[in-house]
Amino acid sequence: MDIIKKSSAIYRFSKFRTLMFESEKQIDAILESPDASLVVEDDRGYSMEKKTFRDNRRDTKEDTLRKRIENFRDENAAVVQVTYDFFFGGTKRTLFPESEKTIRVYKVIHDLAKQYGLDFSASVSNPLDLGDGYVKDHNEVGYSWHYREGFIDPQGNFSVKMSQQTQWSNNKGPVRLELDRVVVYAFKEERFADTAYFYVNPEEILDISSFGKVEIMGSEDISKRGNGSIPVRVMGRWEGVKPGYNRCLAVLVYKTRELDYFAPGALDYMKGILDTHAKAGISYQGFYSDEMHIQFDWDSNVHFDRTEITTRYLTPNLAKGFSAAYGKEFEDFGKYLIYFSYHQHDFCNEERDLPVQHIFKPGAEGVYATWLFRKRYFELLNDVVVQLCVDIKKYAEEKFRNPIDAHGHATWKESPTLDKNYPEMKWYSLRRDDLFSRYDYHSEYVASSSVIEAVAGCYDYFR
Repeated sequence: MDIIKKSSAIYRFSKFRTLMFESEKQIDAILESPDASLVVEDDRGYSMEKKTFRDNRRDTKEDTLRKRIENFRDENAAVVQVTYDFFFGGTKRTLFPESEKTIRVYKVIHDLAKQYGLDFSASVSNPLDLGDGYVKDHNEVGYSWHYREGFIDPQGNFSVKMSQQTQWSNNKGPVRLELDRVVVYAFKEERFADTAYFYVNPEEILDISSFGKVEIMGSEDISKRGNGSIPVRVMGRWEGVKPGYNRCLAVLVYKTRELDYFAPGALDYMKGILDTHAKAGISYQGFYSDEMHIQFDWDSNVHFDRTEITTRYLTPNLAKGFSAAYGKEFEDFGKYLIYFSYHQHDFCNEERDLPVQHIFKPGAEGVYATWLFRKRYFELLNDVVVQLCVDIKKYAEEKFRNPIDAHGHATWKESPTLDKNYPEMKWYSLRRDDLFSRYDYHSEYVASSSVIEAVAGCYDYFR
């Protein structure tokens, strides 16, 4: 029986055909007529594939919604799946699963697919698709904390240079970030023996945010891949500086276009979207579930500091859940970002190349406790995000009374594309074109991108 079920799943998987929106102008064309051309003139956005896509563009007159669905039927497809993917085009996105216009175009595609004997699937449960509509009506939203360690002089002065992130661009479109606030923590550290571990007592970490401010050091730059940033410095003078406090962690807190995955109403919001679609007469046999990498974009290198990503997803509800599970001391979770800071002693000449990490206690016990804390953070984030996807899938199966195929690969970050592939490689994802494809493992393989997957909230997505 298990073999039969498995074979059935593979059969259904092979019967999917994708209709991908590359521009919102295509949505207008479909609403005008199923026989209107889907080839529209539009900016290809931030995609690095734009030239290839233009060169392979189909004949204008032949490329219509009806023609595509007819072709799917002739190929013995069983399901038309719709995705809104900016990898092939677009510079901005205004339509999301809850949008009235989106529901109308899905209904047109759904009904036409049914006429040709095909079922319907769409990217309607992906948290990145749902984030924009969610933040419009909710106070509990996603936040990303971006941190950098710095020096406090004996007079209390500190100045920490950073690149304030202003825009991410992932598969679901460019996302503007809003700087919500600046947080600064002061602390003392004590090197353990001759190791790269520095002991920081959590109880002695102080919040000196009231003395910090952001000074803009230049203009915004948006890369070819759509990542935006501004050079800034977090600076100030801590009045009444305490003896021994010569380190600080400067944090830029960004309000993102994401759900608060830990909010009690997150799942109900997702269910409400499906209820609205069902009320409009749309039934689902699948969800296109591609690329669920939260707090992430294509321009991965700009998130790296040496070998670590320096942003962490953190909301009050996440802190509440973590502290309930592991101790009340974690209610003020922000200060514990100090224990994520890695290799950030660039301001110390003698420690510039030292892979510094901060630990809860001196010695092996402190190292173990710190690593366990970090492991638990990643696991909690992944468990909650993935469980939301699992729960909405189960809800849809009950609602539409049929299996829901979650089709699409979890994330390209689970492939070697973001591994370190040779010793002198400066960044992840680079390759030697003359030796190997970056999709291959090989003898010079150095390190896994698993930490990237964990930060992106997707390494357990196959659940």
